[in-house]
Amino acid sequence: MVNATSGCARHLLAALPLLAALCACGAQEATLTGDSLKVSPCRDGKDLVLAPVDLSFNHLVWVRYSDQNGTLELRRGWRQPTSSDLVSVEFMDLPLLREATRQAPGQPIAMDGVARVSLALSERCPEADQPLVARTGTLVLDRFDLDPGGRIAGSVLFDLRDERMDPSEPPVGVNLALTFEKELTDKDPLTGYGR
Repeated sequence: MVNATSGCARHLLAALPLLAALCACGAQEATLTGDSLKVSPCRDGKDLVLAPVDLSFNHLVWVRYSDQNGTLELRRGWRQPTSSDLVSVEFMDLPLLREATRQAPGQPIAMDGVARVSLALSERCPEADQPLVARTGTLVLDRFDLDPGGRIAGSVLFDLRDERMDPSEPPVGVNLALTFEKELTDKDPLTGYGR
């Protein structure tokens, strides 16, 4: 039997807030899955081909440029965007998306003119100097509360294109699904520290 004042129990009680904080970190995560992805060139003049696609991102940054638009940046680790694998989801009509999500959360919304996705695998593919882009697809927002303490959560279904190629060429990223969840705080988006 362990006494509540014994050293072991005291250390366990002292560690509970830390354990709770670690468990709360799930409010910031994203995954990109799909059938296939080709990045050309990637490294040493060779292409990267992923089939299937299964990428994860653990550093999400919300940047609001104006009342009309903002971007959710998804990165691996705390590297700068130019040296990290980076997905950006640009939201181009925040009032429309907020109202649509308020009225019918989880309903599909066509991306055309409302959102855009870009992917730059700068960590894996240092020779890839142009992001791959999706201007069409389906956006599903379960939460889109942009106030401090709010949450952005949803998914995007899309194909990625290399915009240097002829539009009649097949996409380089096929049947991709990006899922994300981000709690908005008043912390500095680049460092993660409080202001």
